[in-house]
Amino acid sequence: RAAAKPTPPWYHGVGVFLAGVLVLTAVVLTRASPRSWVSTRAMRERTLEEPSRGVASSARAEEPPAAPLPRADASPPPAAPDQPPSINFHQPPSCDAYARVMARVEKDASSLRAFWASKTRDGRIPRAKMDEWVGMFERRERPFHDIMNSHHALVRDGKLYLSRRDDYYAPFMAPVVFDLIRAARRAPDAEFFLFLGDEPWGRDLGLGDGDDQNPYASHMGVPTLATMKYVDRLRSRATTDLVTPCYYSNLVDRACARRETFPPFAERRPKLLGAFGMHCPHVPSGSEVTKETRLPDGRPADACPRAYFKNLSQTHAETMTVAVTRVEEDVGLANRLGLTNKSDAPVPLLEHAQYKYLLDTDGLGRSCKFEAMLALGSVVLRPATAYASHFSDALEKNTHYKPVWETSADDAIDQVAYLEAHLDEAAAIARAGQDFACLQIGEEARTCYWAAAIAALAAMGEPGLTPTPAERAGLAETSEGDVRCDESFEDIDGERSFKCSVAKA
Repeated sequence: RAAAKPTPPWYHGVGVFLAGVLVLTAVVLTRASPRSWVSTRAMRERTLEEPSRGVASSARAEEPPAAPLPRADASPPPAAPDQPPSINFHQPPSCDAYARVMARVEKDASSLRAFWASKTRDGRIPRAKMDEWVGMFERRERPFHDIMNSHHALVRDGKLYLSRRDDYYAPFMAPVVFDLIRAARRAPDAEFFLFLGDEPWGRDLGLGDGDDQNPYASHMGVPTLATMKYVDRLRSRATTDLVTPCYYSNLVDRACARRETFPPFAERRPKLLGAFGMHCPHVPSGSEVTKETRLPDGRPADACPRAYFKNLSQTHAETMTVAVTRVEEDVGLANRLGLTNKSDAPVPLLEHAQYKYLLDTDGLGRSCKFEAMLALGSVVLRPATAYASHFSDALEKNTHYKPVWETSADDAIDQVAYLEAHLDEAAAIARAGQDFACLQIGEEARTCYWAAAIAALAAMGEPGLTPTPAERAGLAETSEGDVRCDESFEDIDGERSFKCSVAKA
């Protein structure tokens, strides 16, 4: 007889029944709510993609992975010992439109890179040297003794940390801080110094350690972003700081926003306007045509171009108008230069747009008002200058502006006569200058430039050793809320008309 089959326990049938119910429920819910199923799946796929950004999808099919895309927030990889480090920065596509201007970053960075290539085995700036400089900065020792213009900065994880404990001139600092905050979001981690003064950072002339005449030779090669830089031809070697957008660059943004409201070129006054403070440059332009032309105190005309053009306007009032302010700050100098003891009335920037021709000259340093005047749609006349700007290599004379001091010290008078006789050419230069300012020096262009300059310095630091904010107690996180500017466009005279503040920490 066959053995009797064992009877399954009673709960076996219950388990089979419940499993069937669950399967049926899943099928019903999937058909009734396809949106939820797709959404959940998409969310899962996005989550899985996060760790593998920059890797080709073929890698998941067991094919060799593609090289990862460079990340703006990543520290640069170490360079080969026998090769100087290069810039590792993934620019947003929009930055390609500013390639001619941004080429200046590599031009300046190459000087700093060459300096360190001769000092260290891998051509990088040692972290220990940065620590030493930060200590000197905290004690305000030379070359960081200028508390108004010298600043310490750190970009970390897309945020800006800045020294904000000392005195500073807020109209210079605030516009630069706005630009830096935006650029930090695109830039890799980096530590550097800022110099926002009128005079270029003269302690860092790219001189060798063996130069006995330079008392700060042991501190050359400081990674510095500076708003003023000498033109390379004036030095035997290029300075090793990187020139950046100037502190009045935001004037360009407001001028370009109003460009359609300015008078047409043909309706503007056919005169040359110059309006500036009573300043003489730290370094004359070296113009050959001014050597024989003397100021009332006997110096060459380029020793104080603003005084020269003020005196020239006295005998050519039908062609040019020059207003000089701040004369009272140094009456003795004004008298030696043939000026009166009283300042002229300042000319608001908006009123500049009423003139066909505008005159720009060096003050203590280069005039940061120059780019704003380009944006006004007038023809800007400009003498030779001893200073570089971040866009000067992309600027073309006779296309974007008219040079003066090329044939004689008073050739500005001849230039105005020529332009008045060739108004179509004059209008084209005015339009080209305005387009250049609005398209190449505006906010987005400056953000790209600052980010690239920071990246260039980051590439020269020791990889993986950028300090954290906790390691730099003298720095404070700085955001848009810490900066305020209440300036009115109509009231700006290009001098001290900003009402800006940067919160101190």
